[in-house]
Amino acid sequence: MYKLAFDPSLGSYHFRTENGLTYLCGLRNRTRDLSPVLGIYDIEVWEFYFNSYKTDEQSGIRKIFDKMVSTTISHLLTKFLTTDLRVVLYVCDSSDGRHIVRHNLFKIWFNNLDEQENYIRIPIAMDLNDVSLGMSASANGGVIIRKDFPHMEVLQIELIDKLPNIFREKIGLLQPSLCPTTAI
Repeated sequence: MYKLAFDPSLGSYHFRTENGLTYLCGLRNRTRDLSPVLGIYDIEVWEFYFNSYKTDEQSGIRKIFDKMVSTTISHLLTKFLTTDLRVVLYVCDSSDGRHIVRHNLFKIWFNNLDEQENYIRIPIAMDLNDVSLGMSASANGGVIIRKDFPHMEVLQIELIDKLPNIFREKIGLLQPSLCPTTAI
């Protein structure tokens, strides 16, 4: 596992890999942005974000799969999911066409969680369509909760079913539709 350093000014963690890449990750509280019903049940919803960035000295470094990155992210998620009322969600936007690759990385990270059998990952595919403009966008994401999460029905109705609208801006720019699709 890489050493995580917390930057309180950003509210984020960062770490540097053996390959010289630097990653920034963290969890953003989205509870206030969502349905008040979630708050009634004391459900905390946190969005996980993760980015790599290259400095000038890292410009020639190629990204390769690094198991220690997976271990580091898994550790952070496990450390965060300390209460049964916390929900971690993530959305992999399609702006660069790599949303499926990112979504597969989340599967790997989830599968590396310590005591993985105590958690549930609910994968979600999201499609937005603007029929009048003939435009569409898609993203993949998911929700991670502990198995002892007490309010699955509320979570489904107030969060999971509404994710496409909640993350409309993150799903990416609408692209010209290649084929007709059904609006959500």
